[in-house]
Amino acid sequence: MIRMTAKKKILLFAPLLLLGLSSCWESDQQKDLNLRKQQVLERSEAITELKRQKVAKEGERGYLLNKDTADIARREIIQRENVDRKIFFGHLAGKYGVSTEDVAKVFAEKAKSADVQ
Repeated sequence: MIRMTAKKKILLFAPLLLLGLSSCWESDQQKDLNLRKQQVLERSEAITELKRQKVAKEGERGYLLNKDTADIARREIIQRENVDRKIFFGHLAGKYGVSTEDVAKVFAEKAKSADVQ
């Protein structure tokens, strides 16, 4: 029978523990992204209406801009959208090894072309 010291056990099982924690973190991160995605989808009609009313518009940097005439409730919708966009841009930037600004710029171009149609 082979006896293992506590130090050897830790060295043997530490990588397994880290892998387990990593997958839990990814799972929590994915859950957060899925929740935010759902919130963005639920908010999409309100955002479309704000754009139609010209209370909000797509900015050059991937975020919504609000007009000075927007009331507090509308500004909060725009702010929540921008917070979610920032998180999505960061996630995609990390996934593809590019800057957050690059992701936001591509998004801005796509969003502006979608608004024109």
